[in-house]
Amino acid sequence: MVEGMLGVQKSKRAEGVRSIALSPALIDVLAEQFQSSPYRTDDVYVFAHPKRGVKRETSKWYPEQFRKAVEKAGITDYVRPHHDARHASLTNMAAAGANPVVLMTALPD
Repeated sequence: MVEGMLGVQKSKRAEGVRSIALSPALIDVLAEQFQSSPYRTDDVYVFAHPKRGVKRETSKWYPEQFRKAVEKAGITDYVRPHHDARHASLTNMAAAGANPVVLMTALPD
C-alpha cells in the first residue's frame, strides 16, 4: 500500500478492492485518532470498538452517531450520513484549492 492511500477491501462496487487518496490533513487526524486509542496494532480498526478494540463497529454505528451530532447541532433538514458527508468533504477540499486530480481520486464514482 502506498503511503497516503486508503485501501478499500470490501465494496459495493464491481471493482471491489481499490485505493483512495487521503489528504494530508485527514492523514494527520487519523494518526492522532490511532495514537489516542489504547488499541494500536496493525490488526485494529482506526475506529475500533472503545472497549473491545479489534471488533469493528457495526454499519449502523456511523449513521446513528451522525444523526445524534446533526440533532445536537440543531439541523432539522434530512441529511444522508454517508452520501452528504462525502460530498461535503469534497466541496470543502475544492474550496480550499485541492488539486483536481486529488479530488477525482477521492471520489472515483
